[in-house]
Amino acid sequence: KRFYLKYSILDYDPWTVMITCVYLACKVENAYISAEELAKGVQQDARIVEKIVLGSEMNLLQGLDFDLVVHTPYSAFDGFCFDLENYVQEKLTGSERWDHEKAEAFVESLKRKGYQSIDALLFSDGPLLYAPGLLAYAALEMALKSCDEGKMLGEYSLSLLERTGIQSSQLASNVEKIHKLGQKGSKSLIEETTLKDIDRKLKLCRNPVYDPSSSTYKKQQAEKQKQKLQAKANLKRSVAQDAQALGLSEADEDFFFTENKQDPKRRKSKESKETTTT
Repeated sequence: KRFYLKYSILDYDPWTVMITCVYLACKVENAYISAEELAKGVQQDARIVEKIVLGSEMNLLQGLDFDLVVHTPYSAFDGFCFDLENYVQEKLTGSERWDHEKAEAFVESLKRKGYQSIDALLFSDGPLLYAPGLLAYAALEMALKSCDEGKMLGEYSLSLLERTGIQSSQLASNVEKIHKLGQKGSKSLIEETTLKDIDRKLKLCRNPVYDPSSSTYKKQQAEKQKQKLQAKANLKRSVAQDAQALGLSEADEDFFFTENKQDPKRRKSKESKETTTT
């Protein structure tokens, strides 16, 4: 979603961006997976996936402004659950106080329902508009209401507001807006057949400049490669002229080009391949 705030889905295929995000996320989390393993997950040819991922990785990084740290509401929600578990065991008094087993079982049930609310929010624009902690609190509120713990929600909310100093009116206003986004997010799940129809239409409308299967894209890449080779040849010619003017030998000239320093056997092999091709 952050990527498509800058770019259009007509320029960059969502499926390509999605698998590139998975590949990049694994690298960021020090859980590197190869293109072959990723291809098994998406049931595609490993060579095609590797070409797609490596070709799109830099575009994705630039679209994210190289900001790869993503804070999700899940960890914040876990923090609320831990705090609530301590609250019902330590802060409540008398017969209202819960024992450890009851509090632990309740929190586990709360997490399951809260995660469902967060999942729905992630399908909305909520993560782009509100802080993860606020989204987590809204999910906690929904989970407590679904557990028929409205009284506990009120008591815990007051305790939370006292500790944080947040104004209740401002919190209630934001949470209400987040609930509306969650309702939209829960309705965003569509059937696979409908999704395929959308994808088919999208492919027909794609910008040929960014479509690897289009002739325009292939001509553009060929032109870039031609310019790259021309720039390299110009640089080599310039170095040769400077070396000649300074009276340097061919060995001194090779210092500027690492490819000329390769092993003699490899050089002969390369020359023989070029001769065969010619």
